[in-house]
Amino acid sequence: MAISRFFLPSLPTSGVVRLDDQDARHAVQVLRLQVSDKVRLFDGQGHEADCQIVSTGRSWLELQIEKRDSISRELPGCLQMIVSLPKGDRQKTLVETLVQIGVHSLIPLSCHRSIAQPTQQTIERLRRTVVEASKQCGRNQLMQIQSPAELTTIDTLPTIGSFETQICQLDTAQKSTTTQPLDTPPSTAESFHTDNSPSWKSSEVKLFAHPYGANESLCQALKQHAQEEHLPPTRMVIGPEGGFTQEECQWLNEQGWQQVSLGKRILRIETAAIMMAATWAAWQSSDA
Repeated sequence: MAISRFFLPSLPTSGVVRLDDQDARHAVQVLRLQVSDKVRLFDGQGHEADCQIVSTGRSWLELQIEKRDSISRELPGCLQMIVSLPKGDRQKTLVETLVQIGVHSLIPLSCHRSIAQPTQQTIERLRRTVVEASKQCGRNQLMQIQSPAELTTIDTLPTIGSFETQICQLDTAQKSTTTQPLDTPPSTAESFHTDNSPSWKSSEVKLFAHPYGANESLCQALKQHAQEEHLPPTRMVIGPEGGFTQEECQWLNEQGWQQVSLGKRILRIETAAIMMAATWAAWQSSDA
């Protein structure tokens, strides 16, 4: 039986920690966890800890941290998805699957034909989905849900640096600060290091999917940009139902974004995004 995982945004290296939120109620009332049972905590910043339950209440747990490690289950490289969100529950499917695939950052996109306009409530709900999906798949680094962006601003957005750099910086920062209260919400600003250096941006791969007019497939485009075994930092844009307008496609081309085809069939937004991310992930893990 797999060990139960719980999210604790501020994870000390040792001692006793207390869970008294929805996770604790689920552990006690649904999973029926008891004293001496083992669980695992993760902080969304690359660390996890094996713990033993030392006491319980109806809606709380106290856990003894036995061992905390920095454990990466990330793929090499970085992938940022910029997606015009689908409607309803399809948003949850999109986020859950991108987390499992290993995407580092998701930016909700607003363009001419966008239907689902992400509110702050939507963003918070998607961030909770990231946590739940990370529990399930074993990721210790949270995928970042950034603020929504207009299409014409995507070239000015912060981009994410290498995962190895993130972990090094976050680990150093955590060792130099005191533990925050257990009810401190996760900080997406701290979850990922941003890197706007010209050298980083000049080497990034910028692709957008559109069902009409592309001369190259996604695989052909990735092959062009591959450096030795892996790809440089990559950004992918997926438009709304009906695709981008002609003017939007022209703007993307003028800004250096490469149009790619995902085949002869018309895909839903979440299908296109998952297909692109999964193809990138397969490329990055091809030597595994």
